[in-house]
Amino acid sequence: MNTPPPGRPLDHALALHRQGKLKQAVAAYKSLVKRDPGNFDAHYFCAMALLQEGKPAEANRALDRALKLRPQHADALVARGNVLMTLGRRDQALKTFQAAQEADPDHCGAAYAHGNALADCRRLAEARDSFERAVQLMPEWPEAHLALANTLAEMGASDEALDALDVASARGARPIDVHYIRANTLKAMERHEDAIAGYRAALAIHPDFAEALNNLGTSLAALDRHDEALAHYQSALALLPNSTLVINNLGKAYQKLRRHDEALAQYRAALAIDPKDAEAHYNIGLALTEAGDHEGAIRSYRRALAAEPAMARAANDLSHELLARHEFKEGWNLYQARFEATENLARMQDILGFDMPVGNASEDISGKKLLIRGEQGLGDEIMYASMMPEIIEAADHVTFAVEPRLVGLMERSFPGCQVIAYRSEEQHRYADFDVDRRFYLASLAKVLRTQAADFPGVPYLTADPGRRAAMRTSLDALGAGRKIGVMWQGGVGKRSEFARSVDLATFAPILAKEIHWISLNHLPEAGTDCAEVSAATGARIHHWDDILRSDDYDDTAALLSELDAVVSVTCTAAHCSAALGTDTHVLVNRNPIWRYAGDGGDILWYKAMTLYRQREDWPIEAIGRELGIHADPPAA
Repeated sequence: MNTPPPGRPLDHALALHRQGKLKQAVAAYKSLVKRDPGNFDAHYFCAMALLQEGKPAEANRALDRALKLRPQHADALVARGNVLMTLGRRDQALKTFQAAQEADPDHCGAAYAHGNALADCRRLAEARDSFERAVQLMPEWPEAHLALANTLAEMGASDEALDALDVASARGARPIDVHYIRANTLKAMERHEDAIAGYRAALAIHPDFAEALNNLGTSLAALDRHDEALAHYQSALALLPNSTLVINNLGKAYQKLRRHDEALAQYRAALAIDPKDAEAHYNIGLALTEAGDHEGAIRSYRRALAAEPAMARAANDLSHELLARHEFKEGWNLYQARFEATENLARMQDILGFDMPVGNASEDISGKKLLIRGEQGLGDEIMYASMMPEIIEAADHVTFAVEPRLVGLMERSFPGCQVIAYRSEEQHRYADFDVDRRFYLASLAKVLRTQAADFPGVPYLTADPGRRAAMRTSLDALGAGRKIGVMWQGGVGKRSEFARSVDLATFAPILAKEIHWISLNHLPEAGTDCAEVSAATGARIHHWDDILRSDDYDDTAALLSELDAVVSVTCTAAHCSAALGTDTHVLVNRNPIWRYAGDGGDILWYKAMTLYRQREDWPIEAIGRELGIHADPPAA
């Protein structure tokens, strides 16, 4: 029989514990409490050893016995809270950490542990307060500063997080932790080059830091460096083979590289690990949408929502699929998820607190004083503004807040309402407006566009007569021949918009010399494009930069009104042209946004717009036939 050496029996157990002989230490502690059930220290340190052995349930029972002896012992309360967190009993853990702080308000460990538990529960503002309390109690504690920095970063208080990291570093925090949290913060700020440098610094210290490898991949992916991202995801996956997060990221990299079969294989591998992985179901939906398998995409988005009902991205993308099929009732209901799915809309919704429609004109707009705000891009505001005549007719009074460049055009087009520019919304929150309801404009489609017959498709915008006359003079001065507008780049030139854009030279088969082609492209390089294509084809392509880059879209609207026709990719100019009633011919890429989806040449929103769908090539000649254009072949 083993007997303890001379001295206190507790000293022997503690010595074994310090030497890492946990099994023997636990046996010694248990032997001691059998002989002395009132020995608080034996119960407490036995719990610590059991926790180190990976036996949290036994540790919790030992702490129960210890706390019966000293209910207000802050260290034991903190230890029990940590054990409860390990057991997944979060609510009890939070109460226990609170009790520890009440027992000893100056216990920095209690504040720190409480902060960790609150952060784990995503109660970030409360976690920040706890960590701030911890650093006040122990200003030299680097881990508390690190935890505060990490929480601030997750709250989006990036500048404060970076300041807290500087303090943590000065207090002696581990460099690898500082590099990693700083990189995460910079990534959230979309300072991806700086984030990449931070992850590389962390990996220089610890090359097998799987989380840093994964996050480095996401920053590289944000810069469209998908080949590099792929390599880092593969390295992370070798270290974390069952991480569905990494597997999904690897699939996304394959998808961006157009390696669709490999992407789908990764998403399915994630589902083999966790059949309820909402992210994998959602990513499969995106891949199938891109592949044109819309039935399959709908099934995958529904599976994602079944696994995670609050997944706004899945609801939003499912809404697009349903709206493309004219399934308006469910589609518009799900479309409300765009506020949570889109960061900017979520921020604005939080600031402005606009309503959601109940579901019919009588309840939502009839006889009411309304504040309606446009949303998303210029093209979206113009498209959804087709509902304004009905809104104005039904309501008592309407204030319409629009993008500043659209104020003049909307005032003239909808004289029955007050039109204002939305600016500085974070400050005034529209508090000065006496209204009954506030809506984002697109939300009212749920009320006003419930079936195909609800889309009148008729022109509804009115360009400025004076500016139209000036444009007519300028166009006539070009000489005889039709004047046709041409637009070849969608959006603001981002890489994500390349799929719906073409080179101006793509239109060469219809750039007939007897026609005056009028550039509608507002991007800086457009003038150069016009000059180069004119020189190569002999076509007359005119670019009036001062009109297209004006701060007032009334100039572009006046030009569009005076053109004989418009040929365009999907963009704001196409929306505005059709809304003015100008004959508009639009190239639609293989995987367009929902409003252009389908097989035919019609679009519900505009009778003046005809769609031409990309198959193998862009159907330029089809537009030429429709417009009666027969261009001479370019010179050899």
